[in-house]
Amino acid sequence: MNDSVSPILIAIAGCEVGFWVLVGGGLALRYLARLYLGVTVVFGPRLIRWADARFAHRFAGGPAPRWAISSPTPLNDRRCSVPSRPSA
Repeated sequence: MNDSVSPILIAIAGCEVGFWVLVGGGLALRYLARLYLGVTVVFGPRLIRWADARFAHRFAGGPAPRWAISSPTPLNDRRCSVPSRPSA
């Protein structure tokens, strides 16, 4: 009997592994793409404004960008403050 492995079995095993690698990669790309699109839709306009301000300042002589992105801060917003304890 010949103890060597048949080249046909090696080809079948290689194709099987390759198939599952492609299926896994396709699923990963599908859900990475979904995540990418979601982030782009939600944060896209804000990121583009941020990048445009910095690019204009650096390369087109635009005004210096504001370093903090303007948004209400919970610490300064009275609606978010915690009421103080009543004195006993």
